Amino acid sequence: MENHNERITRYMEDLHAAERGLMSILEGHLENKEAPSSIRQICSGVQAAAHGRMARLEIELDRRGHNPSSLKDMVNKAATKLSDLWNIGHDNTDKLTMDLIKAHAAAHLVHGSYHAFRAYSHSTGERIPAELAEEGARSSQESAESLLPAIQGVAGLVSGPAV
Repeated sequence: MENHNERITRYMEDLHAAERGLMSILEGHLENKEAPSSIRQICSGVQAAAHGRMARLEIELDRRGHNPSSLKDMVNKAATKLSDLWNIGHDNTDKLTMDLIKAHAAAHLVHGSYHAFRAYSHSTGERIPAELAEEGARSSQESAESLLPAIQGVAGLVSGPAV
């Protein structure tokens, strides 16, 4: 059975891996020159926010004598790449829309995980992790919400004649 320090470390490792998965999804949008610049700009902002949250997690993990779990990061990144199979047969507009929906869902996974981390940290009296989780929850909610206009904008694009 985990003690509270081990559980806090696990929460941070899991969050780091989830943030890495979100960043992996967003990388495709940043590299996609067919994506509207406004969409790439939104994705760049969400990715920068995720990178900042990851850096804060790394600092706290280091303070506790731990490193992010490279295995968890790798598995989560691989899972996001496997989800590309959903896009088989989709045109570029549908693919971009589906990828933005996946990024939105991943941001909500991160957001919910920060809330669980915050609740657990508060229950143990751990002030620094609780503050980290509070900031992460706020930032990840902003990230998720910022993706909605992008989803709606891309889904509304007409890429060809209706059949």
